[in-house]
Amino acid sequence: MAPVVTLPPVITKCPACGVYLEKSAKFCGECGTPRPFDVTALGIPAEQLAAVPEEALSNGDAFKKWMAATNPQKRQSWMLQVLKFLEG
Repeated sequence: MAPVVTLPPVITKCPACGVYLEKSAKFCGECGTPRPFDVTALGIPAEQLAAVPEEALSNGDAFKKWMAATNPQKRQSWMLQVLKFLEG
């Protein structure tokens, strides 16, 4: 079985302004930046996520653009799983 990407389970600071985030916050209360999501919740192997730009892993619209640019025959179910998670 392929290794799974391991990230900290809780991101405690905003990546844009550095303000501490509450556990349940989806956005930074100071600057409005969306909280990056935790891919460990999805259990997707690291090799599959390696090709995805970092911005696309924290933004549904950016992920859709990345998916649209990929070969439709190479799309896989994990891509839809990530998209649903980002839009959830």
